[in-house]
Amino acid sequence: MRTYLLFLSLLLSLGISAQTKSEVKKMPMANVPIKEETKQIYYTTTFNSELADSVLYKRAVHWYKTAYKSMRIQNENCVQFSKLTGRAECDLLGLKEGKEQPTDGRLKFTVNTTIEKGKVTVEITRFNIQDAKFNPIEPWLKFQEQDLKYKYYFIYIEEYSKKLLDSFVESVNVKKAN
Repeated sequence: MRTYLLFLSLLLSLGISAQTKSEVKKMPMANVPIKEETKQIYYTTTFNSELADSVLYKRAVHWYKTAYKSMRIQNENCVQFSKLTGRAECDLLGLKEGKEQPTDGRLKFTVNTTIEKGKVTVEITRFNIQDAKFNPIEPWLKFQEQDLKYKYYFIYIEEYSKKLLDSFVESVNVKKAN
């Protein structure tokens, strides 16, 4: 009888793990663009504005300082009225477990903005997990094929990045009311 129960338990556990892997394969992949030159994940947006570069730059600085409290401008990488660089961080949320959604680490990233003749390009790149040294997340890409956790991380990062880029465009590209 014990052998029978042990065998049944083994079959049940194999069935559950097989189901999980098939669910991972069914779930859509995150759109993870990789920059060829740097081999790093990046998200970007570009827009054109009729506003002067100096106005766009000032609005961008204001966004960097106020939109996300973790954002810090890297002054050594900035060029007045044409380039801004900032570092930010957020909680990397894990898979929801019941009503709880755990924090699986602290995600750090770089936001670069270039402004040239009314054309504004914003790029989010250099994603890494907080640690004593730089730990990029690009090696995780190979794990998302079999592990739902990593696939979820990339979907979360994609959604977070798009929300951040939309916030930037909405705040910086505002025309003055007449």
